[in-house]
Amino acid sequence: MKLLAIDSSTAIARLAIAIDDAVHEVQLDETHRHAEIILPALETLLQTNNVALPELTGIIYAAGPGSFTGVRVTIAVVQALSLAHGTPTLGLSTLNIMAQTAYRIHQCPRVLVTLDARMGEIYFGAYEWDAQSGIMCAVQPDALCKPEDITCPNQEHWMGVGQGRRAYESHISANILTLPWDDELESAAEDMLTLGRVKIQQGLLSTALAMPFYLRNEVAHKKQK
Repeated sequence: MKLLAIDSSTAIARLAIAIDDAVHEVQLDETHRHAEIILPALETLLQTNNVALPELTGIIYAAGPGSFTGVRVTIAVVQALSLAHGTPTLGLSTLNIMAQTAYRIHQCPRVLVTLDARMGEIYFGAYEWDAQSGIMCAVQPDALCKPEDITCPNQEHWMGVGQGRRAYESHISANILTLPWDDELESAAEDMLTLGRVKIQQGLLSTALAMPFYLRNEVAHKKQK
């Protein structure tokens, strides 16, 4: 199985090729140039690993939520590759990928994920380890909410990850702030691939057009008249 993973939904874009169990990852740190550099980086990654696009089993991508521009870059690249080569795709929640990374690093079975959504709001997800599938699964739908509306499901052993807490610390409830936190955690392509392999086994690889997962359609406040 040969899989391509693409994620430019956050500050650091990630590309990875998985050839069976071997993963080869590239990180692109130039936040404002993802649209310019992602295709040349992808071409180099494929050439370095002697993989041609028609050989791919599927393309796994971060569908959002996250940077509006970054998500659009990912979707544009995935749609172009998929349509050109007939490659099926699989979109994943950015928050789910972060939760999977958190589990791998911290071995915590329950993770709250926060991303700064700007405009005084947070992208928020709650994920729990599922022993049967071996991946982190949502216990409630990902949401766009006010920082003060973040709640912790009524169970023990939760931790929080992501920069949403730091951005709105003065607005978040005390019971959330007192959880263990990893504010610096970034998702990893290897965890995209872990999620992707399981979901492919579940039959979720699709030939439908790749689509973004937006929790907010507007990207800036409307100007006051």
